[in-house]
Amino acid sequence: MDLPIAKILCTAGVQKTVAIWCKKSHATDIGGRLVIVGNKFEGIGSTASDVFVEAVNVTGWQQISMTFTPAKTEVIEVEFWAYWLANLADEFVWVDDISIV
Repeated sequence: MDLPIAKILCTAGVQKTVAIWCKKSHATDIGGRLVIVGNKFEGIGSTASDVFVEAVNVTGWQQISMTFTPAKTEVIEVEFWAYWLANLADEFVWVDDISIV
């Protein structure tokens, strides 16, 4: 699942940090990731790699965050990805409370 969570107007050369709270129903059967898709925005990622932070293997609420500095003034799109890893595809991921500084 790809969930668009923010479109952020960023200034070239100015660092931004995006943080989100997430919770997984199972520590290892499902994954969650805060992502900026590579090669979509100047200076962030490449065609071979996205910029992301992975939710850790716990089931309680956790805050994950990423920091980036765009090379160009533009609107950056941030997504949350949830994906199946093992066993039955019957797990859940919740996301809540985003902060952008």
